[in-house]
Amino acid sequence: MTTNFTKLGTVVLLAAFAVAPVYALANGGKADRMFAPRSVGSTLEVMIADSGKTTVRGAKVTDVSGNTITAQTIWDASSITWTVRTDGDTDFIQKNGSGSSIEDIEDGDYVSFSGTLSSGSSFSVDADVVKNWSLAENRVSVAGTVTDVDSDRFTVSTHNHGNVTVRVDNGTEYLGALEVLGDIDVDAKVIAYGAYDPDTKVLTASSVSLTAKSAVEKDDKAPKGNAWGFWKKVGAFFGNNR
Repeated sequence: MTTNFTKLGTVVLLAAFAVAPVYALANGGKADRMFAPRSVGSTLEVMIADSGKTTVRGAKVTDVSGNTITAQTIWDASSITWTVRTDGDTDFIQKNGSGSSIEDIEDGDYVSFSGTLSSGSSFSVDADVVKNWSLAENRVSVAGTVTDVDSDRFTVSTHNHGNVTVRVDNGTEYLGALEVLGDIDVDAKVIAYGAYDPDTKVLTASSVSLTAKSAVEKDDKAPKGNAWGFWKKVGAFFGNNR
């Protein structure tokens, strides 16, 4: 009887958490200022079914260790700390529904998750799905003039986004006349495509290419290679045999 009462009390407590946060956040109270999953588009909800099936939305990540995520749901002065256990069968998704991974989750992110509440544990869930509300990959193309080039990035002055920092890595594809980052000069006109963060104005480039005009200019400036060497040798031959 005591065990059943404890389980019932836990379910009632969590049901209250599922409803009450809407009131707190809507009224802009202390919880809204200090804990704001709505800032990334998530509600704050906790739901546990009789079967142990659990759905939590708007939990703030406090730690990621291996395959385990620790997160908190907070309402006013009350909080629940969740241990979210994942494995190879757990689906990780971004805010926009694209695929993701546990490596993309960081402290401070807001996540939702669903799975089964572990028997005999304190708010530990074996997760089937984890959604990262703080990760919404926005893939765009930016075009503009290069104003600065560094070892792993360059800056582009664009019409629509202002100055954008373009980061390159081993996954960046260089197209057309470009083969490496060193082929990009200041004042070159480029087009970069990749994941763009409008808050930091950083684009992680999937591909980089010169505009048609810059490609022609670069080609005109390039040495003519073997053909030029061939004609130099021809001239030297006839000059030495006159």
